[in-house]
Amino acid sequence: MIRRIRLKNFRNYDEITCGFEPGINLVVGENGLGKTNLIEAVYILARGRSMRTSETGDLIRKGEKEALIEGWMGEEGRDKAGIVLVEGEESRKSGHGKLTAVAFLPDDSQMVRGNPEMRRKYTDDVIRDIKPGYQEVMREYARGLRQRNEAIKRVRRGNAEREEIHYWDELLVSRGMEVVGERKEILRRMEEELNRLGEFWEMKNIEIKYYTNLETGEGARTRNLEKMRMVEEADLRRGATLVGAHRDEMIFRMGGKDLRREGSHGEQKILSLMWRLAHAEIVGMERKERPVILLDDCFSELDERNRRALCRAVEGWGQVIMTATEEVGCLKAGHVIKLEECHPSRR
Repeated sequence: MIRRIRLKNFRNYDEITCGFEPGINLVVGENGLGKTNLIEAVYILARGRSMRTSETGDLIRKGEKEALIEGWMGEEGRDKAGIVLVEGEESRKSGHGKLTAVAFLPDDSQMVRGNPEMRRKYTDDVIRDIKPGYQEVMREYARGLRQRNEAIKRVRRGNAEREEIHYWDELLVSRGMEVVGERKEILRRMEEELNRLGEFWEMKNIEIKYYTNLETGEGARTRNLEKMRMVEEADLRRGATLVGAHRDEMIFRMGGKDLRREGSHGEQKILSLMWRLAHAEIVGMERKERPVILLDDCFSELDERNRRALCRAVEGWGQVIMTATEEVGCLKAGHVIKLEECHPSRR
């Protein structure tokens, strides 16, 4: 839980201090005032990185050399932590405050309607949050894939023999099977959570169909290696590896309807909101500590009925920080933060 945050030279802010309460917090302000930036700062304090950019320079107010994020955490707000951001350098962390957060951004709807790479990323994000070793598995898989694809290109140019391609097959299959196994398990759990959350929106029979060309289980390693050899000619024609976890696809269905192709924008947004809430629930179960849920611009594109459903879905959560351009009627018990009143100085 976060009780107070102070920003200096962060994004559009000269300096700002905001306080938060347990339960639901609604940050209200006009577009362009910096609501998303505030959410981003809380996320950085929790994760050590932004969910919007990998460039530190983007986070520092124009004309300044560094930015500061300070937060006071815990029930009483006595645990303090800070991060100093300097362009081109590692961020400098201080203090002992502990915070976990899961964030929703409007672009998260691309998880449903975007390309398969987006759905793989969102799935892997959940696994990384509950299994720290998964990041290394993904790193090794990416390295093997990159090297194998380079080998394919060299063979096509006549600069290498096929054995150079085969050298990477074992790594790609072994790590790929680990990735597929973890994805199958987390998607099973996410499907359960999505159906539980779907009751708030009367969205029933939600399914996640997972498609992969890698097998798992007894004898799968040998069969996967054979499959890679069988499609080697196609790999050479395409100039890339066609068998592996990097080709996986996840399809979201509701009542038999493919939400990517047939779902409305509203349904796609609701499902992406539900995904983040399910993500937070699973992280909370695994870590025995509920993360702060950050929901940016979560009410736009939703009618009143769906807004009320979202309010009910987050009721009783440890701490939720939401943003909107105006106060929301269904959040009668929430703590409202008027962003303009938080600014001691802003130019």
